[in-house]
Amino acid sequence: PAAAMAFQASLAADPDREDARWALFEIEQLRGNGVAARAHQAHVLARRRLFSRVAPREERRVIALLAPGDLKANAPLEFVFDGERTTLHRYYVTPQADALELPAADVVFIAIGESPEAVPVLRRAARIVRALGLPVINAPRFVPRTNRAKLSRIVRGISHCSMPQVLQRTRASLASQGPPFDYPLVVRPIGSQAGERIARVASREQLDTYLETAPDDAFFV
Repeated sequence: PAAAMAFQASLAADPDREDARWALFEIEQLRGNGVAARAHQAHVLARRRLFSRVAPREERRVIALLAPGDLKANAPLEFVFDGERTTLHRYYVTPQADALELPAADVVFIAIGESPEAVPVLRRAARIVRALGLPVINAPRFVPRTNRAKLSRIVRGISHCSMPQVLQRTRASLASQGPPFDYPLVVRPIGSQAGERIARVASREQLDTYLETAPDDAFFV
């Protein structure tokens, strides 16, 4: 609370302070205030989309393409790149995003996670990748294939690799027909990440209770 109050006071003095708004973007997410968090992020991204961290002992330069959204919308880059040796340019892909805005780099890393909301962002990212002409990690066209249901089918043919079968079901089909598997099973909303609204369901009664509390219309089962 003290940190949030300090950043709010900073914004009261200067509403355009990007560092204060970005800090509040993260704080409000941790508080569960997603709407307030996204408002702070949108204010910053309306002014600029590129955020660079220059490595003190630079050995490589990476452009990471990200999607606007909460902390679950993109790969956690702080766990991917060595800040001492890797210069990282984070670029948020919006409808106005343009490859001409980007600095020189050695490779493009697509940090955008799979979700229904990410599909148009990934299309825009693919155009940026083509314009840059750099090697790419996590090509945008492949990211939608990591959808939980699609991935379970992809890995099925890989030797020594096992993954539970995953299907997509609407709220109506689960309510009327029940699940496609025997109990117990795991249910989670499509587009959710990091265990958000995920549940282990061991009976029809538990499934009904879950559907009563979950506001979503489609689920992975």
